[in-house]
Amino acid sequence: KPGDKLPSYQQLQAQYGLAQSTLDRVYRWLENDGLIVRTPKQGVFVAESTRRERTYVVGLLSADHFNENPYYSRLCQGIHDVARVEKVGVLLLYKGMEIKRELVDGLIQWPVIARPAGIPTVTLMNRAPGMPGVTTDDYEAIKTAVGHLVGLGHRRIAFLTLGASLANDEIGQSRLQGYRDAMKEAQIEADRRWVRPLREPWGLPGRFVDMGYSQMKRWLHEDWEALGCTAVLAQN
Repeated sequence: KPGDKLPSYQQLQAQYGLAQSTLDRVYRWLENDGLIVRTPKQGVFVAESTRRERTYVVGLLSADHFNENPYYSRLCQGIHDVARVEKVGVLLLYKGMEIKRELVDGLIQWPVIARPAGIPTVTLMNRAPGMPGVTTDDYEAIKTAVGHLVGLGHRRIAFLTLGASLANDEIGQSRLQGYRDAMKEAQIEADRRWVRPLREPWGLPGRFVDMGYSQMKRWLHEDWEALGCTAVLAQN
């Protein structure tokens, strides 16, 4: 019942043989949905009220540049198409705005900006611990792209990627590894000079189209002709 204290981790582990990591994950889900309240040094309690009035609105929390890129416009269109079928509204939210449970039934966000308690959240593109998300299999996608180029007869395939410059970029690293593994499976010994960073580690982030233009122009003026590459994969 609301207000009741739940069994301790030790009690649950003894009764069900669960690992603490499993309990942590389940408790995070329950807490994110507003069903439980964790009180330091006291325990975990059933939330006082789990009954909510639906708003029939889904919040879309995005970075400031969300509307500047046609790719994200397509994501917005997909969200609105489903929302129209389900007869719910979409509320566009921005970083820094206060997100209240009274405003939305749930939240979609890209990139991961906030972790509002009590609001079910789904992430797009990027994974986040403890949150369900919809992501692309970047590794297999790049392998498919390389396979397509190999099928067209290309052997010297270049790759312009963020994975070559940003070690903490999960998407870029997945794509870079997919490229390397696909080349190896095609029995192509890829020259390390075939991979170029989309931007230098010290460079400022910018629009993909601008970074791509700048770096490809630079590459063409440097050693592109000497490398003899006949095809190029682009990060974006």
